[in-house]
Amino acid sequence: WVEFPAGFQLAVQNGLTIAGGVGRMDISNATLRCQGPILLTNGASLFLWPAMGIATNLVCGGDMILGGLGSGLTTNWGASLFAFGGPTSGASPEYGGLIVVTGSVSIVSNGVIYPFSHNTNGGSVRFVVSNLLVAAGGGINANGKGCRGGTTSGQYFGYGPGGGTNSGSSPPGAGYGGRGGGSTPT
Repeated sequence: WVEFPAGFQLAVQNGLTIAGGVGRMDISNATLRCQGPILLTNGASLFLWPAMGIATNLVCGGDMILGGLGSGLTTNWGASLFAFGGPTSGASPEYGGLIVVTGSVSIVSNGVIYPFSHNTNGGSVRFVVSNLLVAAGGGINANGKGCRGGTTSGQYFGYGPGGGTNSGSSPPGAGYGGRGGGSTPT
């Protein structure tokens, strides 16, 4: 497991491989530039964290492959990319993190990208890729990884544009540009 300090600039001249169930790299408030391909396989994880309100960026000059190599033709070991968006002010840039892949992003069986938006202001990671290939069993999962809802005491509205309001005994839901869930069932 490797963790880099805030503000770190990591430049990889060739490719980067993170492999194995304990293979993990955490990058916070930094930039990772890889001139070649990035391979996450056999249970490996890459975490991109914002810190101190500054986003983490990843630039890949080749392909990015997430998923298992397994033995033979099986792909029972996956890999994960966790990309956390930092807060935004609405000014430039309008995103909470940036991932640029000049080649293809291939998510094979058991490979998953988990994009997280900032939980109070919705700053999201922007993905710029040439091609996106998602195989059966692979995916992009943003379920429950956006703005948070409110509470029944103190935080009476859900975060995000259109967040719901508390008008009953249940907490309101978050909004994502549309109307957020209210606390009173209809």
